[in-house]
Amino acid sequence: MKLNGVFAPIVTPFRRDAELDLDALQFNLGKYVKTGLAGFILLGSYGESVYLSKKEKLAVIKAARDVIPNDKLLIAGTGVETTVGTQRLTWAAADLEVDAVIILTPHFYGPLMQPDTLQRHYLTIADTAPVPVLLYSVPLFTNLDLPVESIIALSAHENIPGMKESSGNVVKIAQIIESAPGFQVLTGSGSAFLPALSVGACGGIMGMANIAPEALLKIMSLVSDGQIDAAAEIQRRLVQVDYAITFTYGIAGAKTALDLLGYRGGYVRAPLRDLNPQEREAMKQILINAQLMEE
Repeated sequence: MKLNGVFAPIVTPFRRDAELDLDALQFNLGKYVKTGLAGFILLGSYGESVYLSKKEKLAVIKAARDVIPNDKLLIAGTGVETTVGTQRLTWAAADLEVDAVIILTPHFYGPLMQPDTLQRHYLTIADTAPVPVLLYSVPLFTNLDLPVESIIALSAHENIPGMKESSGNVVKIAQIIESAPGFQVLTGSGSAFLPALSVGACGGIMGMANIAPEALLKIMSLVSDGQIDAAAEIQRRLVQVDYAITFTYGIAGAKTALDLLGYRGGYVRAPLRDLNPQEREAMKQILINAQLMEE
């Protein structure tokens, strides 16, 4: 499985009554498939996966599969807190014809999630999964970092071709790539996209790809052509957007940005909070400053 390129971790739109808005999901995907995005991640952090039931998760996958063409990768987040639960959701996702799954580190019992425990978890899943398994480390949300040594050990498994590394730690990305030749590392940080590419990342799965797919694709193209200064100029103006949808406003900010840009972001699911009018206006100005929309 080749993971080169820019992937969008798709948001899950909800209606005002907190129910899934699958029409909005398909509308957004219909626009994204016309871009150069390499594929789509469903049921990740930006997809509010932890707020979805298993039935809802499968409904999201099915709705997306109906509109995503075969030349774009469809990857589903199937990681839950138990190994057996992750296996069951992985098998169900595979039945709906996902191309791969991406597995978040189990983290509720954080102090007990030692490296050997995490490795056993991933190896058990990879041994039984009918599709490729990607590792997913996002310490911002889990307060648990998948260690470099564990990643290197897991990279030897034939059914684990790569990972999403979302710490923004470029040194860590470089260490993995240096020590595990052939293992494909995708950064999860939009702000660290250019630095990650410079040390050998094969692309990114970034929340900002929902909002600025063409800009991120341009960065990757410029890097490939050796035009680092031009790539850096784009990277710098996107940093404020990435910070807003990661730290300041989070997923609600990303959904507001989508609404402003002609997509259908929809509402977040409580206890997350939608942006108020003043915050929406601030988010709009951030997009204008980044040259992603006009005043």
